[in-house]
Order: sequence, then C-alpha cells, then structure tokens
Amino acid sequence: EVRLELLARAATVCEVSLADPARAFAYTSRGLREAAAEPSVDDWIARAERLTERTGSWAELVELERSVIPDILDEDKQVAVLLRVADLARTKLADAALAKQCHRRALELRPEETRALEALEALHEEAGEHELLIDVLKRRAEIAGEHSLEAQRAILYKQAKICDVDLADRDRAIAVYEQILELGFDEPAVAALERLYAASSRWGDLVELHEREIGLDETTAERRAALHHALGRIYDKE
Repeated sequence: EVRLELLARAATVCEVSLADPARAFAYTSRGLREAAAEPSVDDWIARAERLTERTGSWAELVELERSVIPDILDEDKQVAVLLRVADLARTKLADAALAKQCHRRALELRPEETRALEALEALHEEAGEHELLIDVLKRRAEIAGEHSLEAQRAILYKQAKICDVDLADRDRAIAVYEQILELGFDEPAVAALERLYAASSRWGDLVELHEREIGLDETTAERRAALHHALGRIYDKE
C-alpha cells in the first residue's frame, strides 16, 4: 500500500507539476502491475487510460493491460479488462485478431457474456467469417431463448439467411427455419421453407408443412384453399 501510494504521488507530480504524461505513464504502469490483485486496480487502469489519451500510446496501453489480466483476482474485473482491451485493439489499433482473442478469453471465463458475443458477431461479420459467425449466433440464440422468444427468433433469422444466401447451404438453412417454426407459426419462415423444400425436392416435408398450416385455427379459408391446391400439384408431381 505504501509503495502504491508513492507511485501514485510520483505519477501525479509528473502529470500535473511537470506536465510530462510519458513519465507519469511509466510510474502508472509500475503501479498498475503491482495493484493488479488489489481493489484499487480500477483506479490505476483509469489513470493509465487518461494518460494515454494525452500521449496516444495505445499499443503500449494495450500491452500493459494485457500483461496484468492474469494477475487480476476478481473475475468481474478480469472480464471487464478483457473486454476493454478487445475494444481498444479494435478501435485504436485496428487489430481484429487481438480483439477476437480477448473476447474469446472473456467467454471462457463467462460463457454467457453477451457483450463479448455481440462484439464477436460484429467482428466475424466484418471479416466475412461465416462459419465462425454462425457459431456465435447459435450461442446467442440459446441465451436469448431464456429471456425473449422475439430476440431468439431474430437471431435465428440472421443465421438462416447466412446459411441460405451467403453459404448456399439449403439443408442448414432449412434446419434453422424449422427451429423458428418450433417457436410458433411464422409466415416468413413458412414461405422460406416452401421455397427451400421445393428447391431440394423434399416433397414429403413440403406436404407436412402445408398440412400443418391447414390445421391451424388462424389459417384463413382463402389460404386453406391455396394450400389444398398446392398439395394437389405436389401429388401430381409424385
């Protein structure tokens, strides 16, 4: 504690009295490394970031914060620093690889960390990494399902579109649209499945889909007639 107090005073003198943010950062770096396991670690991180706003040495700050992460004992603070480093890597260093690495590490500590999942979603989407993006969307959909079916449906729609449009993978797109229907009747999902079943010659599945919709109370008489007509055409094909 005494040593940390001395380092804090030295950093303040350099920053305020000497107007030397670079020297102040050097003292702050020493203080942060020594305070990593202490409750005051947040204050040292805030001081380091404030000084970096003046020096512009973002790479040095990122390296400093990365170096202390293993020594931070509080999991909440460790996750927070990982997310902060990821954000700095992306916005200040344009280092998407490091940002992804930090977000993945945060998820190892806290698998349902929504901020990390959302950031990874954006990073994979920007890079066109469709398979990795789908993996993230699957995890997000699982978590969303515990809180909001609407949110889960929206995430599943995004996943289905990637499979359908970007990957041209009908089978996987069908599987996701079927998941959406498991949440409740959904007209756009039905329309997508009609198209995909027909394109894949999965007539049995298409018949089952039509029959399911015919049996719904909310299906209008006009729609039922159209579905019966569609069933007749399918039987003619077979």
